[in-house]
Amino acid sequence: MDGFRELKPVSVMEQRTQIFLSGIQTLQGALATCFKPAAGVLAAALIMALFTASPRVAVAVDVSAHPELVTIVDEMVNSHGFDRGQVNAIFGKAVYKPKIIASMKRPAERLTWKKYRPLFVTESGGKKGAAYIAKHAEAFARAEKEFGVPQNVIAAFIGVETRYGKVTGSHRILDSLTTLTVGYPRRSKFFGRELREFLLLSKEEGFDPLALKGSYAGAMGIPQFLSSSYRA
Repeated sequence: MDGFRELKPVSVMEQRTQIFLSGIQTLQGALATCFKPAAGVLAAALIMALFTASPRVAVAVDVSAHPELVTIVDEMVNSHGFDRGQVNAIFGKAVYKPKIIASMKRPAERLTWKKYRPLFVTESGGKKGAAYIAKHAEAFARAEKEFGVPQNVIAAFIGVETRYGKVTGSHRILDSLTTLTVGYPRRSKFFGRELREFLLLSKEEGFDPLALKGSYAGAMGIPQFLSSSYRA
């Protein structure tokens, strides 16, 4: 699989490859009697698919195989004073996760408002929101005074995003953003920018970029902001 190191033992991969190639040979033999040229083309196409398609299991990322990641590493080093060895070590522990790509293709936000509203606008949610405001009254009052946003609006956002801080996501932010940068072409540039922002935020705030967790899209914290929002 070009661009990725399989996390499972090599022997398992070798066994699967041999089984696959054996199947190709059998198929090719069956087709050869009637469609000799087609058999060769089909076998080549299937082999190509095996080794070039995006992996279906979580795998470690090979930075050198992805120009977009190489560019990000160079930028962090040359423009932002990162140590190259440190950045490479961080990416060396990044994992490509196909489930993240799958989640991006079927987000809950695609639901109509009629179906989406009952998930969050409930009597129970309202009571929890009121209790949350009361618990953090000083912070809410200060935010409303400084930014002019009503307390109930702020609380509503937090309630929808993370159930008042109880559900903040289980994906490592590094894995989410790296996966989307290299495996989601439609928005690769956007998530590449967020990956840069995440590395800068981790440096500025002094936290371990391998430890922070959040959503499959790279949002984190109680309000589920992206790194660029935190740095704005």
